[in-house]
Amino acid sequence: MAKELVSTVKGSKAEYKPHNVSNSHCPDCNARLLEKKGKRGKFLVCPTEDCGYSRSAEKRLSNRRCAQCHKKMEIKEGKAGLYVQCLPCGITETLDKDKQHVNKRDQQKLVKQYAKQESIGSNLGDLLKAAMEKKGE
Repeated sequence: MAKELVSTVKGSKAEYKPHNVSNSHCPDCNARLLEKKGKRGKFLVCPTEDCGYSRSAEKRLSNRRCAQCHKKMEIKEGKAGLYVQCLPCGITETLDKDKQHVNKRDQQKLVKQYAKQESIGSNLGDLLKAAMEKKGE
């Protein structure tokens, strides 16, 4: 039975198409690179046997900026989930998708809304100002 199965596979004209083909091309042989996972993250490898070209995969950059150097931070995945890291500074921050992030425009609106100080009149400072104005008249 095994001989029959092997002979049918050998006789078939179906071709293997890898599922992990990336959009990047090999600089040596111009073949499309395959994306593989290693212990240090994803890397790209040339599928041709005689070439042997490999490099680390492209970095995923987030829109979050580093507090010290103001460069874009790289998104990484660890045991605790997603986090962002600034490679030059080494600063890491967690990415919590459960928390609602407020964008800058909404944040500025909230600051303007709560920055308005309404004069109630029962404040000691307001009473002193009113007394000084009456005294100056």
